Amino acid sequence: MRGEFALIEALAQAVAPSTQSPFVRCGIGDDAAWLSALQNPIISTDAHYENVHFRRDWQSGVQVGFKAVQACLSDLAASLSEPRALFVNLSIPATFPDEFLLELYAGIGEALRETPAVLAGGNVTRSLGGLGIDLFAIGEGNGAMPQRGYARVGDIVCMTGFPGLAAAGLDALQNNRSEPGALRTAFLRPHARFDAARVLARHAVGALMDVSDGLAGDAAKIAVASRVTIAASLDGTHIHPELGAYCAQWNLDPFEFMCRGGEEYELLFTCAPDVLHALRKELDLVLVVGNVVAQGTTPVTGVRGNSFDHRA
Repeated sequence: MRGEFALIEALAQAVAPSTQSPFVRCGIGDDAAWLSALQNPIISTDAHYENVHFRRDWQSGVQVGFKAVQACLSDLAASLSEPRALFVNLSIPATFPDEFLLELYAGIGEALRETPAVLAGGNVTRSLGGLGIDLFAIGEGNGAMPQRGYARVGDIVCMTGFPGLAAAGLDALQNNRSEPGALRTAFLRPHARFDAARVLARHAVGALMDVSDGLAGDAAKIAVASRVTIAASLDGTHIHPELGAYCAQWNLDPFEFMCRGGEEYELLFTCAPDVLHALRKELDLVLVVGNVVAQGTTPVTGVRGNSFDHRA
């Protein structure tokens, strides 16, 4: 591996031109970043560690960098904010190949070019284990930030895409199985849903978060924070065709992937039933996955429904 200063310069070149923004007055190359004032700053952090969040025998450096950025920025999308600046800290083993790091930063730059955010700085240090990537993102909020505690009895629970694809893609990699392209793409190349977030920001949605820990787990977080029960309503119409084909081929349960699988990065939100009609005029896909009922209520559920509250 080349020396620290030469490596930093090479990484900065790999991510260029995703370092220039009117919101960053002074970025890479100085001791600290100087940002323009934000009226409503929103901050999020994330981490990706080798053999925990990614494996180099499964993913290229470009794929790891792209996914790490999208996963971090997804929390800003779920906060209805616009990303402005990203900081990346690397912990690098002593004998780690430069080629992978350059690919990693090419992937970071590719992800940033899909957003208004730029790479504004970071740090490089020695790791005693595998490669570690720590990310810190700053966004500008759009008024009040939606929170998990905003679900109300009578709301419906919606998701901006089909659940379970990323989990099935991971399952295919773990078991060396062939899989439809949508599953592989969902796991290896997810996208923070800023397109959907900008639509949701114009409508009266309640609780909102991204699906990173699985539909059941994340819906339960909303239920606990809002002191309600979320009654699931999942049936065959919620199964993506390629997920259905994969599960049929390998005799697997699609609902297990749909409920328990993580790293979706779709947006999960609650809203009044009349808001759904307006949203569907602007978004290609909005799935109703449940209903908000009073805490302690025995929910009436769909074909494969259950309770998504903290007792689930």
